[in-house]
Amino acid sequence: MLGDQLKLNLQNLKVGDLVMQNDKYATRYKTYGVIVDVDLDSFEVVQVHWLNYGTFWTMCDKIVKVNKNEKV
Repeated sequence: MLGDQLKLNLQNLKVGDLVMQNDKYATRYKTYGVIVDVDLDSFEVVQVHWLNYGTFWTMCDKIVKVNKNEKV
């Protein structure tokens, strides 16, 4: 668990970032989304607007930030 927490802090997730689900938690409904809010108290939860699905609070370990260098 500690390794996951350290990895989460390195993502530097912020409002406006494009994210996708972590392969381990992937579903066909929540493929790509945009972060619309960050829980500043814990930094473990972000609010993501999932395209064609809706806006939900999501744990940071369930998403991956999409970099411009990654193939989408």
